[in-house]
Amino acid sequence: KSHRVGCKAVSLPCKKNSSISSVHPIPSPFSLTSHHASSIISVLRYQLLNETYTPDTVAALTLIHQHLDSTFKKALEDREDVTKRVGQYGDVGMGFEDLAKEYGELLKRIEDKKWTIEQLKGRTDHI
Repeated sequence: KSHRVGCKAVSLPCKKNSSISSVHPIPSPFSLTSHHASSIISVLRYQLLNETYTPDTVAALTLIHQHLDSTFKKALEDREDVTKRVGQYGDVGMGFEDLAKEYGELLKRIEDKKWTIEQLKGRTDHI
């Protein structure tokens, strides 16, 4: 008797007077060994990948991957740099926050004075 496995017929011993036809269907997946099942899955996976990803698709995906990888590395470097800077500001001490606040207040006062001067200029032009 022969047995079909994939596209090939394999001869198998058969009992005399058996009512089973000479070609048996593919055995249940549960009767396959894990090695065979793994091999079949692997082959199917590679066939699917081969049909899905053409050489042009692979080239495009490679470029995208390289871009994303370099962007990711740059972001990590930037984060490390910012973290170091924040640490340096923290090393300056508590007085730094007071200085920064005072600096901001001085900038606001300067802007207020500039606005006042512009308003006064506009009024003196009419006199």
